[in-house]
Amino acid sequence: MNVKLAVLADYAATTQDGKLIICGVFEKLQLPTLPFQYPRIYVALRVSAHPSERKKHTLAIRIVDPDGASIFPDLRADLELGPAVKNETRTLQLVLDLAGLKFETAGGHSVDILLDDRYEDSAPFAVEIAPQPGTK
Repeated sequence: MNVKLAVLADYAATTQDGKLIICGVFEKLQLPTLPFQYPRIYVALRVSAHPSERKKHTLAIRIVDPDGASIFPDLRADLELGPAVKNETRTLQLVLDLAGLKFETAGGHSVDILLDDRYEDSAPFAVEIAPQPGTK
């Protein structure tokens, strides 16, 4: 099982027919001040599995600051892919709606994705203080 896509966005959703909608993909947040509680961030994921990997898997999402410390409780979910259909690779599209993330420090942050308790991928992003009007 592996991650094919991991992005942060202003909005994301899945449709009833399985399409992934992503709007406002970003890799940098410019905040007015620190600490700052960000209203809402969406994490959009596409995860695929080979037919031989059809079983229950555990997905974990960890959001870390520049020192690698978690800034939000880890999110965990069990994924069930169902029975194999011939030699078909199965793809799941997932959207996480994260409200109220509190950022204390500027610098490189990351949304780390773990599958079955092993690191699989990440969506890195920077946190910066936005320049104030009238300053250089």
